[in-house]
Amino acid sequence: MATEPGAQFDDVARLDGAAIEPVVTWGINPGMSVGVSQKIPSPDSQPEPERPTFREALAHMGFQAGQPIKGAKIDVAFVGSCTNGRLSDLRVAAEVADRLAQGSQQAIRWTKRSLNNWLRLAGPIFDQSIALEMLTFMGEDVREGLRAIREKRPPRFPSAG
Repeated sequence: MATEPGAQFDDVARLDGAAIEPVVTWGINPGMSVGVSQKIPSPDSQPEPERPTFREALAHMGFQAGQPIKGAKIDVAFVGSCTNGRLSDLRVAAEVADRLAQGSQQAIRWTKRSLNNWLRLAGPIFDQSIALEMLTFMGEDVREGLRAIREKRPPRFPSAG
C-alpha cells in the first residue's frame, strides 16, 4: 500500500510475513484457530461464558482438546475471503465444485449463492458469503457427507431426494 511522499505517521510497524506461522481453524467460527504447530485449546482454558461453545465445537468437528492440529484429517475446507481471491484457489474450488455437482442439492444451492455473491462483490464485503458457507456446513446433508466419508461409502443426501 503506497502513501504520499513525505507522509508522517504516529507509529510504524514492520512485519516479516515469512515469520508469521500459518493459522487454521479447528472449530465452528473463525476465532477458533491455532497456528499449525500448536494444539487445540481446552475449553477449561477459556472464559466461563465461552466454554460451552468450545465444547460444542470440539464435538461437532470431532477434535479433542490438546490435540495437535498438524496432521489432523480435513473433512471440510472453506474457500472465502481468506484466500484473497487467488486464481489458483478459484481453479481448485471449481474442480471441487465439479466433483460435488451430483451431491447435496442444498449444499450446491448455498454454495452457488455464496460463490455468486463472493465473486460479484469482489471487494471487502464477504460477510454474507461466509455466513452462507457456514449455514451450508451445519446441515443434515453435511452430517451425511461426513458420515459417508468416514464409512467410505457413497453419500445419501437427504436433499437429493
